[in-house]
Amino acid sequence: MPQIWAIACESKNKLLKEEWMMPTGDQILARRIVDAAMRNKDTIDPIINRASLSCSGQLVGLEYCLKSIESILSKFSRSTSGRKTVNDALRYTVLLPRMEYVQKFESFITFVEGYGIYEKRRRNGWAVEDAARGGYRGINSVFEMQDHNPRAVSSKFQFEVQFHTWDSFQAVKNMHGIYDDIRELDRYDDERARGEVRAVHTFAFVKCPPGANLLPSIDWRGRYVHPFDWFEFDRRWKMA
Repeated sequence: MPQIWAIACESKNKLLKEEWMMPTGDQILARRIVDAAMRNKDTIDPIINRASLSCSGQLVGLEYCLKSIESILSKFSRSTSGRKTVNDALRYTVLLPRMEYVQKFESFITFVEGYGIYEKRRRNGWAVEDAARGGYRGINSVFEMQDHNPRAVSSKFQFEVQFHTWDSFQAVKNMHGIYDDIRELDRYDDERARGEVRAVHTFAFVKCPPGANLLPSIDWRGRYVHPFDWFEFDRRWKMA
């Protein structure tokens, strides 16, 4: 009898272990997102590099552009709207000369369009007139292209490009990890408040490129958003 009981317990423990090891729906989805990013990365990398060089820019941090499954799962858990879409599984960073930032940014957009890559969303952090009110400085754009897997669930693949000046990029590096901590903490947490204050102080000394604050943002519907409507747009961007 004790032997039968031991066998039953062992079977139950094995079943529980197998259930624990089975991937959840979110884990399966995150794996598919990473697979799509890896599938398209070899095509996108050289295009972004050539586009950067063509507008006197520099592609940096290429070795860190691919998000991990853990990072995507963390993003799922932070979403206040419950959405399970990710458009920055591939995230590139391009540095542009400050005095020619606007012209070079527009040249970049035109260059990648020649490869069938189109800007779909844009968050213009330069549009905040007072850095102390907004913190982050730079432009984050979401681009869309044809997915190279004809059997993919969606025929389109999206990725993000961040456009910085040298100074704004250094500010981002100084804030490394702090933004993640801010997102994980409750909005009334003292540590989060300290992180937000540090962000304001870090970006307050970053000079805005001439005319960059006048560039419109683009919402998820493809509509241009006037710079003075930035705060409402920023709220919706974070909820998406």
